[in-house]
Amino acid sequence: MKRFSTWSVCYVVWLAYVSAASAVTFSDSTFDMQDWTPVIHLYDDASIPGVPAGPPVSAGSIVQWSPGGNPGSYSHSYIALEYGYSISTSGIYIDQSYDPSVQAVASLDYSFHVRHISALAGTQTDAFPALLQDGRLYLGEVTGPTFTGNSWSSKSWSGLKEDDFIAIDVVYTGATIRPDFSAFGAPLQFGYALTNSVNAPGILYLYRGVDNWAVDINLAAM
Repeated sequence: MKRFSTWSVCYVVWLAYVSAASAVTFSDSTFDMQDWTPVIHLYDDASIPGVPAGPPVSAGSIVQWSPGGNPGSYSHSYIALEYGYSISTSGIYIDQSYDPSVQAVASLDYSFHVRHISALAGTQTDAFPALLQDGRLYLGEVTGPTFTGNSWSSKSWSGLKEDDFIAIDVVYTGATIRPDFSAFGAPLQFGYALTNSVNAPGILYLYRGVDNWAVDINLAAM
């Protein structure tokens, strides 16, 4: 009996070690739209002078499933954006979430493909990692690649921690709010963010796509 008890304790310790060293992965390469929800922020881009009077004009972000991805199906979206404004459209993967109360998050690794389908001069697409916690959207404060071409490009970020993210609803006011990866944090959902801007007069239409999205949740030691 004593021998079995000792083995049991060793097994529990080993299991805890394996769990602490493991990661949880969420991924999607087919982009069934029922598994995703968009979160849209339209704002005045202070870096673009000469903003016209009146409210900004935008069709928001029309997101749909589309074939012909990289390969297979992908998320295809478009917007109609007025000069002097920028729009951030995030896709949050709602099919799965992670609760850090089970085991705290040490860091996050993201990867996905982006395609700036519109080749119009004066438009561009920037890509960022994103997450949603307790109803608030956070974007990675990392260097987002700028896509202007019509081909698929890949981007990945490794080892992102709480301080690498900032709440998008307050970032333009100068406030700083970070997510909580500790065991006291609310459940987390993950996704991507695409930021588009128009620096040519008039209203331009932008098209973009996302494929092969994945996030690795690296768990903290227990």
